[in-house]
Amino acid sequence: MIQQAKLGKVRGTILILIGTVMGAMLIQPAVAHLGDFGHLKDHFLTRAAGAINTDDINDFTSPTFTTILSKNINAPSGGFLAITGSVGVEDDCSFVGSNDLLGRLRVDGTPVTNDPFAFETSTDCDQGIFAGTISLDAVVKVSPGSHSVDVQAREVGSGSYIIGRSLNIVFIPTGSGVSIPVPARPSSESSSQNRP
Repeated sequence: MIQQAKLGKVRGTILILIGTVMGAMLIQPAVAHLGDFGHLKDHFLTRAAGAINTDDINDFTSPTFTTILSKNINAPSGGFLAITGSVGVEDDCSFVGSNDLLGRLRVDGTPVTNDPFAFETSTDCDQGIFAGTISLDAVVKVSPGSHSVDVQAREVGSGSYIIGRSLNIVFIPTGSGVSIPVPARPSSESSSQNRP
């Protein structure tokens, strides 16, 4: 009885060893075929790109959205771009009145939102509000290939002194995001405060 139990353990150990060796033999060609992840490489890897510019833009008065920073990124497969951007601004005290700077992101020439007032900041030297920041972010679905991302600004006040802008883009193969452009709310041209 004891010998049969010992023999059973030995047989079990031998079967485990044979299974391990056979499994290694079967999986080894599959792993060798992948090399550095083979065709799965592009599907699972992320990409990142970024830009920052601290050159001042003095007397910024553009009444239309103007690109102030751009960056390209290559999406190896369909997926999503996680985008963050920012614009640092001061009131241009050489102009009378306050600034009112609008900002937006644009991907491949398409604005992320159709609402021009979605992201803005206002500063005023006379009121002691000297600086502000516009923060921009979005997750956008993209196809494989090269994509251009822009930070854009538009002045609807007296004028701005742009002191810096940044843009960070990360490609992620899986997730969820918005289809662009995101529709504007009704009456967005007059904004929620009903300004002219």
